[in-house]
Amino acid sequence: KGAAVPPGALHVCYMHTPMRYIWDTGPDYFRFGGGRWWKRPALSVAAPYLRRFDLRTARRVDLFIANSQNVRDRIRRIYHSDARVIPPPVDTGFFTPAGSEPSQDYYLVVSALEPYKRVDLAVNAFAGGRRKLLIAGSGTLDRELRTRARPPVEFLGHVPDRELRELYRHCRAVILPGSEDFGIVPVEAQACGRPVVSFGAGGALETVEDAVTGVHFRPQTTR
Repeated sequence: KGAAVPPGALHVCYMHTPMRYIWDTGPDYFRFGGGRWWKRPALSVAAPYLRRFDLRTARRVDLFIANSQNVRDRIRRIYHSDARVIPPPVDTGFFTPAGSEPSQDYYLVVSALEPYKRVDLAVNAFAGGRRKLLIAGSGTLDRELRTRARPPVEFLGHVPDRELRELYRHCRAVILPGSEDFGIVPVEAQACGRPVVSFGAGGALETVEDAVTGVHFRPQTTR
């Protein structure tokens, strides 16, 4: 968005993640991690200028593309424009149910370990309890989350696709503690026949049917 293009070319914009931080998720993104003591004040100072720049460049857009109705609504709210929704694809030939094999006694988080993903909520909810939580993924909060976690919480790091499919297939449920623009993980989990426990916001409201294919929780706390 805003890049130089040949005259007469179509300007297409997706409501991309970096600019999302100046509108919606900045406080969550800088809630944890190194330098948060200066990053949050810096964002509060820079955000008005970045928003004005974002709005100026958005005027050049001929077509907005969103990956969910959630993002489409945000584009309408911020840019006062409509968008075409093109949901991300999920390989339902690969992500399939396990058949008659029973689920195992663990819950699963599949996520980048970044502040806005709110994996800390899942860690806090399961640490020291009786229900096992496996966390697949890596990121800048890896060390911090491992430090605060206690059994039965386990970190698996990066997991190859075939191993991830088996984790999906045999978990009791997948936990989605953060708000996603779309959220590919819940769709992959449901393709594998597993329910999803998701924070009731963002793309999960479109992909997880409450009390049918999973449950939504509010507020975004461990209680």
